Amino acid sequence: MAIKLHSRFAIHPGAWLRVEVIDPHDLSVTDVAAKLRVTPRAMSNLLGARAGLSAEMAIRFERRSG
Repeated sequence: MAIKLHSRFAIHPGAWLRVEVIDPHDLSVTDVAAKLRVTPRAMSNLLGARAGLSAEMAIRFERRSG
């Protein structure tokens, strides 16, 4: 049987990335977008929880974190 969480416990991956990765390192959306080779708009949409985290974007973050 699967565990079901209430929807208010869910957090968007972009919001999590902003709080746990971007803000603590005092990075701008433009800086992160340039480092990951994506458009600032795409990064802004992800970090603003207006777009999902694709597998490709997850891989880009993973490669840059090492």
